[in-house]
Amino acid sequence: MSDRNTVIRFVSNIPLALLFGAHIYRRAAKIRQPKDTDIQKQCNKHADQFDTGAASIIKLCFDDDEQFALDLLQRSDIAFKNLTLLELAKDAECKSFLASKCVQRHLDNIWYGCINHKREAINFKITLNIQNGSKINQSTTMHNSLEFVQHERKTNISWLDKINYFYKAPIVRFYYYTIFFIIFLGLFSFVILVDYFPLNIYNENRSGYKNLLIPITEIILHVCVWSLIVEEIYQILSAQSSKVYISSKWNMLDILAIIFYLIGFITRFIVLEGTFIISKKVTFFF
Repeated sequence: MSDRNTVIRFVSNIPLALLFGAHIYRRAAKIRQPKDTDIQKQCNKHADQFDTGAASIIKLCFDDDEQFALDLLQRSDIAFKNLTLLELAKDAECKSFLASKCVQRHLDNIWYGCINHKREAINFKITLNIQNGSKINQSTTMHNSLEFVQHERKTNISWLDKINYFYKAPIVRFYYYTIFFIIFLGLFSFVILVDYFPLNIYNENRSGYKNLLIPITEIILHVCVWSLIVEEIYQILSAQSSKVYISSKWNMLDILAIIFYLIGFITRFIVLEGTFIISKKVTFFF
């Protein structure tokens, strides 16, 4: 293990130095005056050359030993401000390096989490018992792209851990978030267009129940929206600072949408025709 770390330390310094050189030239190109276009082009040209050199080295490492190359991406050195190859490549805008197969494989590993996306099929044997007592072994292939990667220290993974690894994978989170968001949009459209009535103060039926102030579909919708509000509050509290949170235009749109919803939610329970119309219009803009 020590020999491997020594080799990684030695080899990683070469692409680190190249990317650091690209970072210097890229920075020099940006601080030049607009009139120094020739110098800017020269700086960017040199940065691209360093970028190409680093990409070539990581490609050779990846072709020879995939895991070794992936380990290089996470390697940092105090001489380069403890920056990793990926951080330097991002700061220096090294497109060739970031487009390399090694970086793409690293991103795939992050995207799929503990799901083995490289295995296309799982082979297993099914033993069939025949009436005469003979046994036939039949190989069957079940196409399945899910195989949980076992850690070095774990030989057996419980079903609870498998479920945990599965739902922590970014690709799984993306899909179920997208699915539930589509369901939420369908529910929202149904409530606003079909099932949005004035507050039931005359003991009429709502969703088949008497004395229900608002329909059940609207109650479910409010629960979903309030869960989104709680999530947004958590995002605000977990942000590094208020300036960092406000700097994102998407966060500001979220805040604006929440304000519209709260106005519609409050006016929803005021039994006046004008406020009901305002509630429906404002909630629609949410």
